[in-house]
Amino acid sequence: MILGNRDRWWNRDIKLPTKPIWIILCLVLIASWGYESLGTVLETCAWSIVHRSTVTYDGFNIKVPWMWKEAEEPAGQRAISLTLDRARFGAAKPPEFISIRRDPSLDYHQRLHHQNVQVMTENLQTLASKLGTDFRLESLPLDSDIAAHYSCISPNLGKLPAWQVSCSSKDDLWSVDLFGPRADVPDLIALLRNLSSAQKQLVSR
Repeated sequence: MILGNRDRWWNRDIKLPTKPIWIILCLVLIASWGYESLGTVLETCAWSIVHRSTVTYDGFNIKVPWMWKEAEEPAGQRAISLTLDRARFGAAKPPEFISIRRDPSLDYHQRLHHQNVQVMTENLQTLASKLGTDFRLESLPLDSDIAAHYSCISPNLGKLPAWQVSCSSKDDLWSVDLFGPRADVPDLIALLRNLSSAQKQLVSR
């Protein structure tokens, strides 16, 4: 159908370059898929290279396992705790992170109270009761170098399946918690070994 003057642009038979358009659309889709599946992995690799897989917290330089990086904390939170995030290939998965905290506010008697395994067990039993979930406490076996500084338990709370391990330092100043799949436990142990080594070196100075 011709509307008005035959020479008008809307009456012309315009051929669009369909092949380049399809190529551009495919490249955009591939790029968006690549960023979705590889974005966090590439960010983590870049962070590991720039920071040499090392975080600094409360005067300690701590080496972190591969594919873990320091998470951004809200303003003011960085002095209270340190969070490490894990990156994985593929589709997005539930968050995997390790939380490290240091609390020097407890006095000596409070630390002795907190170190009591029975008290820790009772606290977890109370939490499980409030959640209405099962509770089964397991200790995490550690080598002598780590065990000299930390004790770790697996809470096994049915309604908090992501909470895999909870660790406390012998002086009860430090706490380290792992949230994620059971497969992350070896990385937690490697981190504890590095943290224990850093603490030992600082004490020996």
